[in-house]
Amino acid sequence: MVPTENTIGVIEMMPIKPGNKISVIMTLLNDKDEVLSTVDSILSQTCSVYEIILVDVGSTNGAPVCLEKLRGQDLKIIKGDHANYAEARNVGLKSAKGDFVVFVNSGDTWEPHFVEEMQKMFVNQPDALCYGSAYQYVFGKDHFVDPVIYGASSRKPYSMMDDYFSVAAKGSQPFIISSLCCERDSLLRLGGFCEKSDFYSIYELISKVAIHYKIAYNANVLVFRSQDKGGVNAVPESVLELESFFSQTLMELASGPSVNESLRNSMSEYTSVSILRLVTLNMRLGRIDNAKKLLDDKLCKRNTLAYYGCLANYWLSRQLVPRRALALL
Repeated sequence: MVPTENTIGVIEMMPIKPGNKISVIMTLLNDKDEVLSTVDSILSQTCSVYEIILVDVGSTNGAPVCLEKLRGQDLKIIKGDHANYAEARNVGLKSAKGDFVVFVNSGDTWEPHFVEEMQKMFVNQPDALCYGSAYQYVFGKDHFVDPVIYGASSRKPYSMMDDYFSVAAKGSQPFIISSLCCERDSLLRLGGFCEKSDFYSIYELISKVAIHYKIAYNANVLVFRSQDKGGVNAVPESVLELESFFSQTLMELASGPSVNESLRNSMSEYTSVSILRLVTLNMRLGRIDNAKKLLDDKLCKRNTLAYYGCLANYWLSRQLVPRRALALL
């Protein structure tokens, strides 16, 4: 492929084999600056993507028009008042023309060789239908933190992710949505994102992918997850109902005919750990009653040590709350 000039400048492009075109799908909700940062990292790749689709979730500050002026020649912008992020991502998925798709969160950025590495994996690991990579958290402009991924130190640079749930239950997620490249038709066969559970729709789809398809894994850090917006305070109050929906969905998936006993056990462990992590999060936010309701879920007790640790923290928090209230009188 002849080097081409885009908004960022002139870069050398690696040739793309037929059938390996990548569509990038992003969502927009007023966050113009974060989206712009992400788009520019995609345009700066050593190997070009086929298209960048930007689906507006219902911006009210003119962000779609502004981005159209700044990067319109590089973006396919789908405007509309979509119900939530899951619906917007499904719209993007159905509109994509590439063979593979990556859903990138606004603010996240790619290392310049991300697409090139995916293309290499398509060729070297053709049995997989999904391809993920390691990532780092970014605080501010230059504070990078590695997630604690189980087995990361012993994993080869290129390998197969045989049991996603076991790895995710013992540490951080091995990859994030912005570092996961999947065959488009495979995601459509899974039904895309669940629009009933926007908060957990990403995790649910990744879970379905891990059950039904082979995932190739690149242990090199190729994606940087921005931690500058959201955080624990962005967790909605309705997360209790959503977690219940998510854990029930996972257990239903675990009972399916395509899940063997070993994978079923890993899924149960992953579900238990996910709920206990949410218990800790609720206690950090002062939502003590929410934490107790989550602890009452019998799935929590599967991870005995972590369960009793969270239970002890709950009772300690219960004792501290009345004292804080009295101190304010």
